[in-house]
Amino acid sequence: MNLQGVAMVRNEADIVEAFVRHNLTRLDGLIVVDHGSADDTVKILVALAREGLPVSVLANAMPGYAQVEITTSAVRHAFARTAADFVFPLDADEFIKAPSRAAMERALAAIPPRTHGLMTWHTYLPDFGRPYRDVIASARGARRLPEERHQHGKVVVGRHFTTTPRAVIASGNHGVVPWHGARFEDLEPHHVIAAGDIAIAHLPFRNAPQFVAKTVIKRLARLAAGRDWSAQFDRREAYDHIVAGGALDAAFFRASAVNFNVAANRRIDAAAVSLVDDPFLADLALSHTPAEPADALPLVLAAVEQLALLEARARPPAA
Repeated sequence: MNLQGVAMVRNEADIVEAFVRHNLTRLDGLIVVDHGSADDTVKILVALAREGLPVSVLANAMPGYAQVEITTSAVRHAFARTAADFVFPLDADEFIKAPSRAAMERALAAIPPRTHGLMTWHTYLPDFGRPYRDVIASARGARRLPEERHQHGKVVVGRHFTTTPRAVIASGNHGVVPWHGARFEDLEPHHVIAAGDIAIAHLPFRNAPQFVAKTVIKRLARLAAGRDWSAQFDRREAYDHIVAGGALDAAFFRASAVNFNVAANRRIDAAAVSLVDDPFLADLALSHTPAEPADALPLVLAAVEQLALLEARARPPAA
């Protein structure tokens, strides 16, 4: 069985090496599309490819957040260029959890014909009360929520996707829909994979600069694409908190992670949640990751400059 992964990444220098090394313990290859990173993300990916790891690096300079289009194109590229039986669309903060490659193959072989797989999406929280050291320490010390309340899974795309040319990967990689703009209610057939066979460990927040850069840049990119978050969405509220100069402390990060992707009326007191020990990170060492997380301000300014240049190019020439 041939298993490939694809990812759209932006400013993930603190975690992208761990992402590649870990997921290649379970996959045969990765195609990573860099979406305008201003940090060392591309440099790290190129270095990993030069080591001989099966990672291909593509680029997309579109300023707006077009995850559906970019990820769908990357998945189709993976099927066209490899003998993939299944493709895993991933984010750079997501790590495949499986007891073994053999267990993965057994679970995938059990997916009914012309059906995609759906994996459980586990949210992990590092100890935000401790100083950030590096992503390895953050991941190894992270514990997961005892249960997820966002009701989202992560898709594994079957090869029959190549026979449905209008189908796209839904926003967030939460499934396959039959056409762009289809509702989640219109999902194509999906088979829920047992969490003990294959799941996704999600480490969305690691430190303050990463949190700020991720939240602010994604909002700007969504505005540019006309796909803004609703005012009640948890990350829109986090953005507003940052703009208002709110405290970026351990309590805020914990609350943001515990209630990640959770509707406002279903959020809970993060301090009352007891986390579960469930290690996920493979045995790996980093060779190319910067010692310190990138400062958020230069990354945000690079995104603003990119959008300003786009606006300037779209403006009619002065008379």
